[in-house]
Amino acid sequence: MVLPNDIEPRMRLMKSCHTTFVHTTKHIMGAIEQAEETPFFLEMIDAVLGHRDKLKENPILTLIIEPMSPLTNDGKLVDNLLAWSSYQPPIFMQVLPLAGATSPITLSGTVLQENASFLGNMVLYQLASPGWPIIWGTAGGILDMRSGQYAGGPEAMLMTLALVEMAKFYHVPCATFGASGSESKGIGYQTGMESMFGQVLSALAEVDNVVWPTDLDGFALMDLAHVLLGREAVRQAGRLRQGMELDDEHLMTDLIIKMKFKGEYLGDLSTKQFFRKEYILPDLFPRETFEQWEARDQSEEEMAVLKAKDILENYKPEPLNKEIARELDRVYDAAEKVLGS
Repeated sequence: MVLPNDIEPRMRLMKSCHTTFVHTTKHIMGAIEQAEETPFFLEMIDAVLGHRDKLKENPILTLIIEPMSPLTNDGKLVDNLLAWSSYQPPIFMQVLPLAGATSPITLSGTVLQENASFLGNMVLYQLASPGWPIIWGTAGGILDMRSGQYAGGPEAMLMTLALVEMAKFYHVPCATFGASGSESKGIGYQTGMESMFGQVLSALAEVDNVVWPTDLDGFALMDLAHVLLGREAVRQAGRLRQGMELDDEHLMTDLIIKMKFKGEYLGDLSTKQFFRKEYILPDLFPRETFEQWEARDQSEEEMAVLKAKDILENYKPEPLNKEIARELDRVYDAAEKVLGS
C-alpha cells in the first residue's frame, strides 16, 4: 500500500528494499517486477545475510506472484521469479479471481477455478525447483453489479474459507486477507465490522497467516491509526483462536467446591495466577464507566492517532550495523546508476 511512486519505476523495488532493510528486522514481502532489479536485490541480501545462499536456512523475505485469472500467467513475472529458484525464498501465490468478471458468477465455480490455477502453478514451481516453499494466498472477490467495482464482504469470505479447506486438504500453508477487502474509506462502524469479520473467521478457520489486516478501500488505502486499531482486532481474534483449556487445573473444580456459595474469587491466589493468561487487556478499547468515557472526550480514532504520533516521535530503533548499512548504500547507489536513468 505504501510504494515510492515519485521515483523512477525501475528503482521502486530498490528504494523499498533499501528502506526496509535499514529500518526493520521484520520479515518482508514483495514482487519482482523488473528482471534488472534482481542482481541488485540479491546483493542487498548478501549484505544482510552474508550470502544469498543463506536464504534457504534464513528466509528473511517472501516473493509474491499473482497468476492471472482466468488460468493464465504473465510470462515476464514468472521468469523473474524463476531466477530465484536456486535460493528458494518462500513464494506467496495469490490468484485473486473476481467472481462475475474473471471467474464464474457462482462462488463455488470461482473456488473451483482458483483451485485449478493454484495446482497448475504449484506444479510449475515444483518442477523448476523441487521443494520450493509455497504459501497459498487464498482469496477471491466479487464484481459489484451496481458499481462495477471490486467488493469483498461475506461472499469473499465464503470463498476464502472454502479455499482454506482445500489448502488443508493438500497440506499447503495458506494465508487470508484479514481486512476481508473492507470498502470503508475511513475509520468508522463499517471499518470495524469488516475488519473484525475477516479477522475472526480467519482465526477460527485456523489459517497459517493473516496478511494485510488493516487496509481500507479494497486494499487501496492505509491509515496508521487504523493499523493500531486493527492490532486490537488481531489480538482479540487471536484470543478466540486460542480457545480455552479444559484440564483439571483450569476447570478448578476443587476451588468451586471450596468456595461453595461465596463470590470471593477476586481474593483467591488463582485469580492473580491466571488472569493475564486467560484474558487480554485492550490498549485502545478501554473498559470504563460512562462518566470516565465522557470525561475523556476522545473517540477511538483520536486515541489511535495520538498513539501513532507518540510511536513516531519517541520510538528508538536499534541502529543497523554500520558495515551492513554502508554496503546497502553502495548497492543502492550502483542500482540507481543503472536503473535510475
